[in-house]
This record gives sequence, C-alpha cells and structure tokens, in this order.
Amino acid sequence: MFVNKLQNIIDNFSIQSEVIFSGSFCGGKTLGSLEAEKGGHLHYLRSGKLTVLSDSGHKMLFDQPAVILLPFATTHQVIAYETDGAELICAAINFTALEQKQLVSSLPKLVYLNLEGGPMVNTVAWMFKEIGTAGLGKRVSWVSCAISY
Repeated sequence: MFVNKLQNIIDNFSIQSEVIFSGSFCGGKTLGSLEAEKGGHLHYLRSGKLTVLSDSGHKMLFDQPAVILLPFATTHQVIAYETDGAELICAAINFTALEQKQLVSSLPKLVYLNLEGGPMVNTVAWMFKEIGTAGLGKRVSWVSCAISY
C-alpha cells in the first residue's frame, strides 16, 4: 500500500519555480522572509565561493560547484564578496501538491549536492547557458553586485 501511495506522489510530482537571480553575485541577500508561504529556494553555484547563513545561525561555505536546496520556507542569507567570483542561479520553488509538501517537510532544512566532477555538472552548465540567453519572458529580480550586507 505504501509503495502505491509513494508511486502516486512521484507520478503526479509538480513543482513551480521562478529564477530570481542569475549571473555574477556579490553582496548579501536575505531570502525566505517575505516569500514564507510560497515555498523554498534552489541555488546553483557554478563557480567561486558562496556562504549560506541559516536562520538558526549555521554557516556553510561552498567553494566548488554545488546545488543547494532549501525545500521549504527557510529564512537564509546568501553572501559573496566581489573577490569570491560567485556565479550563481537562484530560484524560488514551490511543491504544489499537498502530498508532496508532506513528503518535502520531512527533508532537512538544507540539502546540498557537490557537483565537482559529478554527473550533474553538464546539466547545470546547460541551465546557465539557457538562463543566460536573452529571450521573451526573461525576468531577473536582483541586480548583481549592488546588494548590501
């Protein structure tokens, strides 16, 4: 019975996402406070260094390509200095189905995958290329290197 329920969640998996930043990042940005009811965030660090500071005071430094997932509303800061050379994609995400939200709520507040030399490197490179291409419907909410700490 459990397998059928899990299979149903997987078969009907739905996620909404919106890119809120893409490019060279420096400064600091707090996320999760205003978007609390909307869901979590997904960050792709392509290169450079990025610090993620959680609402509980945990500080994580990422200095190689990584995918950083905060699956549900969690206030956090992303911080990079101009000298860090952080190339970043940030997206707001929302798991839409109630059953998915229940499944996601059992995940840790922060999940990350180190991409250095892993099979996801090409996928993330493709995403940066796609997001970096100008086109209809493209929208970016932040201005790079103009964000204060």
